[in-house]
Amino acid sequence: MSTGSEPRRVAGQHVRAEARRRGWLRFLGGRFKRDHGAWAQGAEGEEVVGQILESLVADGWQVIHDVSFGRGNIDHIVVGPGGLYTVETKSRRGRILIDKVPAKRRGVTILPARMLTWYFSRRRPEMSVEEADAIYDRLCLAVGQPPSP
Repeated sequence: MSTGSEPRRVAGQHVRAEARRRGWLRFLGGRFKRDHGAWAQGAEGEEVVGQILESLVADGWQVIHDVSFGRGNIDHIVVGPGGLYTVETKSRRGRILIDKVPAKRRGVTILPARMLTWYFSRRRPEMSVEEADAIYDRLCLAVGQPPSP
């Protein structure tokens, strides 16, 4: 966590930087080539999810992207009248078989990116827009990112 205010981070920023950092290794082939591809695919997934979440701003939701904690990060934190959520993005090729969408596993809701707007639109208000904005501002301060304008 940073103590000063950094520029506002964008979705996938950490993963995209890591993919670039590993990019030159892909020319060595083998594991390095696959490793770069996985990081690049992860960055693309986080960017797509970030765009979807940013579209929720009109409905009173706010998003903080790519919150780093040194040994890991939170891809997205979403705050709005319907509550506070963390969103972890996984980008995989192929299908993931689950019985029902959205699925719940150990208290975690699993759903495809295309259902995010629907999911957040169905959250019942838990707080006012003003309370959600205050929490968002505090979170931005806590993680060293400026709030969105």
